Amino acid sequence: MPETPTPSFPAGSLCALLGPPGAGKSTFATQWPATWRVSLDAYRKLASDTFSVNFSVLR
Repeated sequence: MPETPTPSFPAGSLCALLGPPGAGKSTFATQWPATWRVSLDAYRKLASDTFSVNFSVLR
């Protein structure tokens, strides 16, 4: 597989990766430290885990 060039962005920039599922957006984003990324997958996991815990307490 050919190496993907790494773009550079000015300080304070925001870059959004858009594309269909399986297009490689998350794989491409791993070029940068996790602390530089906002991942909806991570927020979905947090929301679903919290819901699961809260829902199980209500049962």
